[in-house]
Amino acid sequence: MKKVGLLTIHAAYNYGAALQTYATQKTVAEAGADCTVIDFSTGGSLASRKFIRFSPSMGAIKHNIRNLLKPRAFLRRKKGFEAFKKNRMKLTSRSYTYKNFSEIAKENFDLYITGSDQTLNLNLGGESEERKCFYMPEIKGNKICYAASIGEHIDRLSQDQLDFIGKALGDYKDISVREEKCADLIESLCKKRPLVLADPTLAVSREHWESIAEDYDGLPEKYIFFYTVLSDAWVIDYVKKLSKKTGLPVVAAHPQNHFEVGTDFIRADSASPEQFISLMKNAEFTVATSFHGTAFAINLNCPFVSLILGAGNRITPMLEKAGLSSRGFRAEPPEEFDLYSVDFTQANKYLTQAREENLAFLKKSLETE
Repeated sequence: MKKVGLLTIHAAYNYGAALQTYATQKTVAEAGADCTVIDFSTGGSLASRKFIRFSPSMGAIKHNIRNLLKPRAFLRRKKGFEAFKKNRMKLTSRSYTYKNFSEIAKENFDLYITGSDQTLNLNLGGESEERKCFYMPEIKGNKICYAASIGEHIDRLSQDQLDFIGKALGDYKDISVREEKCADLIESLCKKRPLVLADPTLAVSREHWESIAEDYDGLPEKYIFFYTVLSDAWVIDYVKKLSKKTGLPVVAAHPQNHFEVGTDFIRADSASPEQFISLMKNAEFTVATSFHGTAFAINLNCPFVSLILGAGNRITPMLEKAGLSSRGFRAEPPEEFDLYSVDFTQANKYLTQAREENLAFLKKSLETE
């Protein structure tokens, strides 16, 4: 069995990052390879996992205030994510940062994979030089790119970054990405069009996700689940209106959104990744602004509204392929919008096809067919 080293965004205390790592590792294993996650962290990721961040940045100040006000929530969150890594991921025995990353070749994997998630995004967190590590320039030719993304702001890439991406990806054995716009860019740089695949979380069945879900105690019997990583004031206002209209309380599960300060949402920020699945599965409906929040609502067949912020080139194509474009909005949905009636017929056909296509790509690239 081939030994594969997977380089992805695995260590952040972020539900999408953790669950996509698990899904990627699982799909690679289903394709017939022994998959190990390379334990690499950027400086930003390391800092976000500390109780106190010694930085004058506004993000660090908010991080410190949140944790000092609610230390138990941070510690429970940390415990849940660290347990998920320990119990659900197979990690390299050695940890890597930007400083020692050149030594990953010593791991002696038969093949290296970068992806999924925004591993090709050089501007995520403002750490461009560190994020070049995800392209693994130290590994020559013996690597594939699986369902990766450059992110929302492709038009913000500098010429130097474009030159780097073109050269780095030119050394890959096979490339697949998550979005058509990403494929368009890479085709223009490398003169070869990558295959566009679904996010690996969609390549794992609803039944499997439900099998690892764990209950989050202390919740009301019925509630709205709200998951937002980046938000805006109008989003919070809309969720408040929904709560008032339906008479349902709001359970929110992400601590970093300053727009939620002062609201009476029920905080579930300490939920583990397994509990995140349960929070969504058991909700009356979900409001999400994030890519993975929307992806899990589709996969779990949960009634949902996806509020699209920014360019939307990650969420919108996924909704279109799933036949659920009517569930996505760039502004507050109309008063008459039906929250609960969602036809997942086309979505489930899309999910079946996505699983087949993802597995076929991996088997071909890994030469395990």
